[in-house]
Formats: sequence, C-alpha cells, structure tokens
Amino acid sequence: MILGQLRGFPLVKPLSTSLLGNKAYLLPCKRSDLKPGDIAYRLYPGDDFKPEIIKRYCVILNDLEYAYWAEEMDMQVNSFDKLDWYKVIFE
Repeated sequence: MILGQLRGFPLVKPLSTSLLGNKAYLLPCKRSDLKPGDIAYRLYPGDDFKPEIIKRYCVILNDLEYAYWAEEMDMQVNSFDKLDWYKVIFE
C-alpha cells in the first residue's frame, strides 16, 4: 500500500493494481486475526459503517499497534482495540 497525500487529501493506493486487482473487500474479523502489514478498516461500535472515510483505514504494525490518519498530514499510532475490525482483502 502507498499512504500519501494528493491535493491535500489522504491517499491509500495499492502498490500495483495489476498485482492486487482493482477490487477490495472488507472482511469482518477480530483484532487478533490481523497481522503486521495488513490493511484494516476500524470502526467504533455504534458509528455508521462508511468505508469511504479514509481515516478509518489503518496499517497493522504489530500485535498491539496500528497507524492511521488523524488529520491531513498527521499519521498517528494507537493501540486501542475496542473497535469493530475489517480486514481489507484485495482481489
């Protein structure tokens, strides 16, 4: 995955669309199912499911931590795990 910025907006893009395909799916999972390097969608319980919100995506760093967009150019690392998790699966 490429995490970057395009015209002031966060950008999440596969390294190679020919390798990963053009479709991505969100598979419900437990935090413990996610491994370092996985891309995940995280959602606070009770929040609306809106996969178009880029800052809800994160990169799993290890068994406890993940990195996500907090603001325009501000990446944060967190370990809060009381969330609903979805693994991003590329076709």
